[in-house]
Amino acid sequence: MHSIFIQRDLHVDCYGWSELVRPLDADWSLRTTFLQQVDEALAAEPSLDNVLQGLRHIHLGRRGGRPSYFPSKKNAPSGKTSVYMAAESRLEAAAALMFEQDPSVVAYRMQAVKVPLPGNRTAYPDFVTVDKQGRLLVTEVKVDSRHQSADAVADQAHVGNVLGRWGIDYQVLDTRDFPAKFVHDNLLWLHSQYGTPPNDVDCAALLAEMRVEQAVRHTYGGLRDLCCALSLPVGAVPHLLFVGTLQVDWKRPIDDATEIWK
Repeated sequence: MHSIFIQRDLHVDCYGWSELVRPLDADWSLRTTFLQQVDEALAAEPSLDNVLQGLRHIHLGRRGGRPSYFPSKKNAPSGKTSVYMAAESRLEAAAALMFEQDPSVVAYRMQAVKVPLPGNRTAYPDFVTVDKQGRLLVTEVKVDSRHQSADAVADQAHVGNVLGRWGIDYQVLDTRDFPAKFVHDNLLWLHSQYGTPPNDVDCAALLAEMRVEQAVRHTYGGLRDLCCALSLPVGAVPHLLFVGTLQVDWKRPIDDATEIWK
């Protein structure tokens, strides 16, 4: 898999200064073990059928759930355009799409790390992400964080406190944090319309041409034709829409006649 930078040092911002700190020895040891888990998850290779599983293996057809395989471009091994991430639910797949869309996220893994809980129990958070600065973020996904059992809330608070002592951010997302279904469906469709993301140079060339032709009413099909005329990858159009550089009326299905603006 790709080499991904992770911040190893632990800094605390105080009065505008960034101070290098070290937790208590016990926490430092546990933090080191956690970072090793992240390293192993990022280095893991997909199976022969190109599926990347976490510590808890998710299988399609499992009774009582709606697991699926999400095609990730960000996590694809060298030489492949995508790899399938095993999602335990539709909501987890929606979160994967959100991390796929976020330009600050370099890579992410699902069910890839474990955190100790009281009573010799273990939590397996849904996601760990790495941003461009090498910072880690652990995310739990719930249908509605306002309506959970007291035990579930207590476990999440414990995980947040433990990770906080290790200098790692933690968040709990629920349905309210995700786009409406019609926006999600458009994003998912755009994500499927290209393979390897185009490079920054090709994207900049298309945007520069759009600035030259400011008076022209741009459409999805028209921009794809423009890419062909300029010998640019046509995938630049859905990619720039997917990451939010270009905009459409997200409430309508996207087709060749859809108007696009910056």
